[in-house]
Amino acid sequence: MKHVFHNHGMLGTWLIGQEEEAAVRKVLQAQSLFRHYGPNLLHAATQFEHAVAQKFDVPHALAVNSGTSALRCALMALGLKHGDEVLVPPCTFVATVNAVVLAGGIPVFAEIDDTLGLDPERLAERITPRTVGILPVHLQGMPCRIDRIVEVAQAHGLWVLEDAAQAMGCRYRNQFVGTFGDVGIFSLQAHKTITCGEGGLLLTQDESLYRKARRYQDQGGERRGDAYPDWGHPLAGFGENLKISELHAAVAHEQLKKLERIGQLMRTLHQQLTKQIDLAGRPLRTNLSPDGSVPYSLIFLAHNDADRQDVFAQLKAAEIPADGLYDYPVYRCPPMLRWAAGEAVFGLPANMPTPQFEPCPDSENLMGRLVRIPLSPAYGDREIDHLVSTFQAHSLPQVTT
Repeated sequence: MKHVFHNHGMLGTWLIGQEEEAAVRKVLQAQSLFRHYGPNLLHAATQFEHAVAQKFDVPHALAVNSGTSALRCALMALGLKHGDEVLVPPCTFVATVNAVVLAGGIPVFAEIDDTLGLDPERLAERITPRTVGILPVHLQGMPCRIDRIVEVAQAHGLWVLEDAAQAMGCRYRNQFVGTFGDVGIFSLQAHKTITCGEGGLLLTQDESLYRKARRYQDQGGERRGDAYPDWGHPLAGFGENLKISELHAAVAHEQLKKLERIGQLMRTLHQQLTKQIDLAGRPLRTNLSPDGSVPYSLIFLAHNDADRQDVFAQLKAAEIPADGLYDYPVYRCPPMLRWAAGEAVFGLPANMPTPQFEPCPDSENLMGRLVRIPLSPAYGDREIDHLVSTFQAHSLPQVTT
């Protein structure tokens, strides 16, 4: 029987079932798809937000239409101003940095460590008088050293915005990631832990930040309940339309009920693989929370680039998808290079200064050796056995230096 491996794990996607179908059907039958009014509004979005706040033990949760929108709302709520600097990791999806740039901020890249997240011991190297915040990222269902990052931020008077888009449900030291900083965000996109196709969440303990974020995602108006927004309110301003729909919220709410199950499935799968696979001296990515992570993938570091290419070739021959997670650090993304060269790049806010992105050589070394094998809750014993036997049959000898 042919082994079926997936290029992307799409964790929650594989658990979509009758519950999500029934929830969508209810919203359709109510003919009320917009979150604030309709012939028979079911308040699916509001109920979802309440469930999230209860689950993550925070007073305020805001559902929006994407993880990127959650970042946008968070940065506006935090008061990011034109020219402010924000520390970001070079190993992340471009959306993390796009959100900073579109808000008028300057991303400053800092080194990562063996968690693939920001190295708290290296942050001070990139802090300047213009730095206002730190935007750490929890990648592929595992935490970065967020406790130490928060300590560094507090010592320098900086805010922390956690990008936990890829780590919903992940716990670190018995606390959910996304709840350590001033604001945390999650994504509900198709590749994420739970999904509604496209959606996002913002969490915060701070009522003022929450209200600012809520106004920004609702065209800047102050809305009381489901009443029409009030732009005459003294706190009203400018914003965008980033609201989640009732359909998306209904699906996400059903997926939220499966969050713990997904986490346990992925932890069990990851633990089985790491116990059985012989990587011939190639180190695994550091997992700070084996019992609390929600691993999206099996990630390890090849000895060098030549070794990585050999590993990729072996896995491809065995029809096992693998990649380097991100092809290059974000500061080498073509639009970033054009901006740094002084070009007027599409979408760049007016009068933005030309940045000088300092490279992160240690991060580039890590990224250049990284091998990722996406995992899926759909994998069973056949897939595990095939992965293990592939490494047993083709593992390269350890490289000595």
